[in-house]
Amino acid sequence: MSSNMLPAGTQITLAFSARTGIVAVTTGTRYQEAATLLVTAGFTRREDGTSTLATADAGTARRALTDLTRLAADQDMTLTASSRVWLGDTTDRIAAGLPGVWRSRIEVYAMPVWQQDLDGCLWDSGGLIDAVRSERIPFGSVLTDARGTQLFVVDKPGTDGELLVGALAPGGLDQPFAGDPAAPPSLTVPADPALAAQAITTALLPAYHQAVHQRRVEEVGDRLDRALSAEIARVLVRGTWPPDDGTGLGAVILGRLEHAHHEALWDDFRSFLLHGPHLLDHLDTVAARLRPAEQPVLPALREALRHGRRVHSEWLDTVRRVREGDNALAGTTYAQAAAQRTADARPALTAWLEHGPALVDLAHRHPPTAGRPATPRALPPAPLGGPPGKHRGTIS
Repeated sequence: MSSNMLPAGTQITLAFSARTGIVAVTTGTRYQEAATLLVTAGFTRREDGTSTLATADAGTARRALTDLTRLAADQDMTLTASSRVWLGDTTDRIAAGLPGVWRSRIEVYAMPVWQQDLDGCLWDSGGLIDAVRSERIPFGSVLTDARGTQLFVVDKPGTDGELLVGALAPGGLDQPFAGDPAAPPSLTVPADPALAAQAITTALLPAYHQAVHQRRVEEVGDRLDRALSAEIARVLVRGTWPPDDGTGLGAVILGRLEHAHHEALWDDFRSFLLHGPHLLDHLDTVAARLRPAEQPVLPALREALRHGRRVHSEWLDTVRRVREGDNALAGTTYAQAAAQRTADARPALTAWLEHGPALVDLAHRHPPTAGRPATPRALPPAPLGGPPGKHRGTIS
């Protein structure tokens, strides 16, 4: 990190909040001791790692700050006051100005290594990732909407009136995100909440949704290409497999190859189960622009998605029962259960292999242009809460 960092040692930084009074953030190797010191002085500890001091009673607040100054000096801790409005107040107001329902939460990075963890969570090709890598950023704010979209906001180092805002890696997409040149670029925005919300709405969110769409299309396309190649190889292997030599060894080897194929095919198909709802919902919005020959593709894939997700749900239940030793499945091996799963899903798999290339082509030719994509009908809302990158779920 550059020389534009917090002073060495343990530091307590105070900021003014119009909502809660004075907010304190502790950083450095003795940050826990500093937090205890704040409580001793009269501050209240919060779950997000900050501490607050109400200022409604000026006399009480003044005595607490006097005590804090003395205690910090006794413990050789640096006490500073920020010239900026508390970031949590600003991002709460930004969240209120964004389309849809958003909430904000503060995250404190008391130790530099915590901040370094952000490197793998940010999906950015702009100034935010550079700042996180080179400057000491003791805290930031995460904005989250009901669909799980996450944006990351920090006070821009070296300024008093600007913020850096970018995207956190979305859940369900394949890694890596760090260093992705196609990532949506972060923005430098004014600390004025209305202006910041306007910039995020008109620039960052459209770029984010376009980038997510592109990643979904690429992942589905890559998995589909692999599955189609594997299907061709499977047919060739079965057609040229030598006859049984009486030992049964050939049948055993072929069975193992079939099991490996079932597992690989299902793993590739899961990409369609995960991303298909988003892509199909988007294409529904442009259906009027599709050629007549392309129209039947969407309902066929909708049915494949419905069928596949039902089989997927049944498969998860079967795996659970096998692991728990359900008597009704006594003697059933995992390979046998996987083969039955593939057989049950065959209509959906066939439709995906047949119509998947058209889905990828249509999604490539009709990317989102502005605004939010439709909420997928076949997927529940993403969970809220948790630190960046900690709840990126996939379909098992």
